[in-house]
Amino acid sequence: TVTNQFLVGKSSGYSAMVSFDKGVVVTATNAFFIGDAAGSTGELINVDGQINYQGPSLFCVGRSGYGSMTIAGGKTTINYIPYVGYTNTAVGVLTVTGGTNTFGTGSENKLTVGGLGRGTVLGYGGKNSAVGLTLGSARGSFGDMILTNGTWTLSGYSWIGFGGKGVISMSGGTLYSGSIFCIGRTSGGTGVVTVAGGTLEVNEEVRLGGDAHSAGFLTLSGSGVFKANYISEKSAGASSAILFDGGTLQPKKAIASGALIRSVDDIRLTAQGMVVDTVGFDAVITGVLQNASGEAGSITKKGAGTLTLVGTREATGPVSVLAGTLAMGNTVTVSAGTSRIDGTLLLASVDDRLVVAPGAALAGTGTVARVTLQDNAVFARAKADHAVTPLSISDCEAIGGLTIALTGYTLDELKPGTLPLIRMPTNAIGIGKVSVTLDGQANQGLIPKYVSDGGQQILSVVYLKGTLIVMR
Repeated sequence: TVTNQFLVGKSSGYSAMVSFDKGVVVTATNAFFIGDAAGSTGELINVDGQINYQGPSLFCVGRSGYGSMTIAGGKTTINYIPYVGYTNTAVGVLTVTGGTNTFGTGSENKLTVGGLGRGTVLGYGGKNSAVGLTLGSARGSFGDMILTNGTWTLSGYSWIGFGGKGVISMSGGTLYSGSIFCIGRTSGGTGVVTVAGGTLEVNEEVRLGGDAHSAGFLTLSGSGVFKANYISEKSAGASSAILFDGGTLQPKKAIASGALIRSVDDIRLTAQGMVVDTVGFDAVITGVLQNASGEAGSITKKGAGTLTLVGTREATGPVSVLAGTLAMGNTVTVSAGTSRIDGTLLLASVDDRLVVAPGAALAGTGTVARVTLQDNAVFARAKADHAVTPLSISDCEAIGGLTIALTGYTLDELKPGTLPLIRMPTNAIGIGKVSVTLDGQANQGLIPKYVSDGGQQILSVVYLKGTLIVMR
């Protein structure tokens, strides 16, 4: 038990290292500094001990010097504010690979990374809890958090870039916030959050940009999952931007009023695009959806429930509904990629249509009211999709030729009968304008034809083995 000060690396020009293992119990009060003076170096490793810091003074990994704390196992409890990189000369690194750890208790004792200096948290494992996070506290400070594994539970609100710059990069693990999660808080504060893997779950509001002249940036990509009550910019004078590059956005709960995304300045979509799984809820997204630079931005709706897009879609990539309903206003023109409709695509007005441009493709077995297939558009069907029913279109028009592109089938699999593709009220597409390919190659034995069914016409493909003689 240490009742005065616990210092590791006290004086400039000197270094010190302490390691705790084999269940040793260390209790400290008053002050706990790793890398105390400017120019000093301190290192503490908790292999399998128990560290209990009770306060009420500072706990600093890098007070004015360089401090490193590694937690590999055991139990670490810090009851006061844990600072990583405290003063403007300090550099602190907190590495967590295991253990059960508490970084701050009480209402305001947040884990503060980059107080006045520079701090880094490397989250590689462990079961971790904190009151909240402050990354990049003061103007000119920098705090970052890199998460690849482990769980982090935050009971209170967090500031990612309070007055300085705060960065979170997730490729794995779980980060849960029970309260408001602010990315860019006060004037001059900048927050950057990237979720490329793992799950970031926020039970309340995500503030993307706080006060005027703050900035908040969010990127969702890869296999990352981002669950939020809703995402909004706090003040009109702030700057906010979202880049959707894959990953999955999910609403955390049903919202009585308002949108899942609201008042965000800039929303960009790559070819991997915006993927929203409504998980049984109804959700609304407002704002202008634009292409990322050099990309044809895509939109994919997953899960039960309805997603309504309110605003302008300037993105030009595919629009897919894998489950549930996607409701959109205005005509939806797709200039690239494959739009797969397995759920329902609702278009607001009788004049609105899904327009599939030359070279773009349509696929699926769901429902869409009105479709225009421009010259050289494609209808795609892959064996891997296990689709056995057609796409239903209430009003289909074709301008020029259509290619039916089949992939993955063998000719023997196509022999037994017809392959139903598009169900529509009339023969809207002339058979003479339809060509069929299999794995990118033309095959004269694959013939497009219409099959009548309940007053509807189903554009299908049949395989006719042998020689077909056409007499005129």
